[in-house]
Amino acid sequence: MSPQKTAVCQVSDLREGQMKPFKAAGKKILLARYGGDFWAIAPNCTHFGAPLEKGVVGQGRVVCPWHNACFSLKSGSIVEPPGRNDLASYPVQVEGDTVYVEVSDAGSQVVPLMASYAPDQDDRTFVIVGGGAAGNAAAESLRKEGYQGRIVILSADSELPYDRTALSKHYLQSDSVDEASLLRSDDFYQEHSIEIKTGVAVHQLNLDSRQVTYGDGETLTYDALLLATGGKVQELPIPGMDLANVFTLRRTADAQHILATAKDSQRAVIIGSGFIGMEVASSLRQQGLEVTVVASSEVPFKKVLGEQVGQMFQ
Repeated sequence: MSPQKTAVCQVSDLREGQMKPFKAAGKKILLARYGGDFWAIAPNCTHFGAPLEKGVVGQGRVVCPWHNACFSLKSGSIVEPPGRNDLASYPVQVEGDTVYVEVSDAGSQVVPLMASYAPDQDDRTFVIVGGGAAGNAAAESLRKEGYQGRIVILSADSELPYDRTALSKHYLQSDSVDEASLLRSDDFYQEHSIEIKTGVAVHQLNLDSRQVTYGDGETLTYDALLLATGGKVQELPIPGMDLANVFTLRRTADAQHILATAKDSQRAVIIGSGFIGMEVASSLRQQGLEVTVVASSEVPFKKVLGEQVGQMFQ
């Protein structure tokens, strides 16, 4: 359909720094008043679909309330990951005391513009060690910033980059864990000439020759290299960590093992009361297990949110 100009609210309906969801010609939008102007963008984060009206506005951007992805209010473009695509933005006009928004039938998400691979113009090679969210974001950012050289991601994971934040929530709340929630499809990486070598560990870096050794002894010469290997599970230095039904959670396979064991179990003990520990506790409760959380702090989330907030979850 052609763009439709629709009255959505009165100027007085939003105060400075406030956001509200509205409908314009049947389409959901998020309207924000910031810096003396009105801005309209799609209402949900492109990472996990969080309602952005529950986020925070500042410095011309909106911050997602779930995982802190940031989007420009003016253009809808993603400013900080883990959002995957830009948000659609809509022209806004103020006539008298009425705010109008112009919408079309285009989608609510827009794949960011990226440079094309052009080795005849740029013969450099950029190697990224690590196939997680950071490595994926770095590769995409290079293309978005106009880099036309070769990009190679070396990942020890057997899957393409996937969303680890889902492991403690969506995965463990499901009946089964079949496939990882990929950040991008294989077609996306091929379209934007981002090479991903999965299931390969990096064994050596030679800074003098700018060469990386990986897999079964293959080597790759680079012009620039980024280490984005992510975090490592902290195992308790106590006897019993190798016993049956003792798990850590880092990879898709870990979630699969936990879920399979939970199906035939009645009780679970979670060690740690941070975000991951409490999310796993909630997920296993939804699976019908009796759950006990053991932690060194007096209340959950104390280290990250403080005691007062933590008491709300106790």
